[in-house]
Amino acid sequence: MSLDKEDARLKLSSDMKARLIDIAAFNGMDQNKQLTLLVEKALVGEHHAVIVALERIERNKRLRAHEGTQVTSWSSQGEEGQRESLKVVGK
Repeated sequence: MSLDKEDARLKLSSDMKARLIDIAAFNGMDQNKQLTLLVEKALVGEHHAVIVALERIERNKRLRAHEGTQVTSWSSQGEEGQRESLKVVGK
């Protein structure tokens, strides 16, 4: 059973292509599968960093609201639904 995946195309520099070839050979994988794995790992890591940052912003919003700091908000639509992000304006 394989998961359905969206088609994506990348252009790699010759240096990055050489690195991909080395990594795939070391891991005994097809270059395309290796590239997919590497991109997915990078996306998961970046997405995690964004989620952590948004959680910190939300926590800071609550702290600043408790301290009386005025906050304006904007929204960001993501895979997991709508998340609120903030910009601190000042007291």
